[in-house]
Amino acid sequence: MPNAGDQDYNRALDALEAGDLNAAIEATESALMSDAKDSGYWQLYSVLLAQAGRLEDAQRAKAKAEEFGLDEVDALLMKAAEAGADKKWNKAVTACEKALELAPERGEIWASYAANLIEGGYKSDALEASAKAVELISDEAQVWYLRGRILRLTERHPDAVEAFEKAVELEPKLGLAWFEKGMVHHLQEEPEKARSCFLRAQELKPGDAEIEEALNIVSQ
Repeated sequence: MPNAGDQDYNRALDALEAGDLNAAIEATESALMSDAKDSGYWQLYSVLLAQAGRLEDAQRAKAKAEEFGLDEVDALLMKAAEAGADKKWNKAVTACEKALELAPERGEIWASYAANLIEGGYKSDALEASAKAVELISDEAQVWYLRGRILRLTERHPDAVEAFEKAVELEPKLGLAWFEKGMVHHLQEEPEKARSCFLRAQELKPGDAEIEEALNIVSQ
């Protein structure tokens, strides 16, 4: 079992892949509270802060990462995160593949690999990578969310619903999973189930324009 810091670190990576920058920053800060000398945590923190426009803080975090040293696998994972943030999917995929050669047992690398593969249009490879990710870290809600999203994008709707249900079972306040689950129910022409999911997502993220639009569509 990963320690608490590693769990937060993995959660931050998953949140980053899901596009939730604030959640990623919060999870990384929690990881740093567990171990303030972990170079990987500091390196991820620097990437996230830079994306948030906090450039001076990002430079300080980068200096901390260099101070404590960064191993090769984490450096590659950070390269993948940076490339993904810039939408350079092939570069991100290549970094993940190199990391997997060194540490194939690390589920967070498989999750990053899957997320970048699906964004790059490599659907079948993304399915395989996400299956490996949930096999290795089956207790991470964000990984199940990622798996569900990939299943939705590959039109495997019943399997997607199951993945999103697992995600919200592990983390009931994961609004993205409720929203995506609602999207699948809408695609399956199940408006009441879709509406229920969208309402839950709305409770968790009030005022979100995308959720409001989805609710309007299923309420017509």
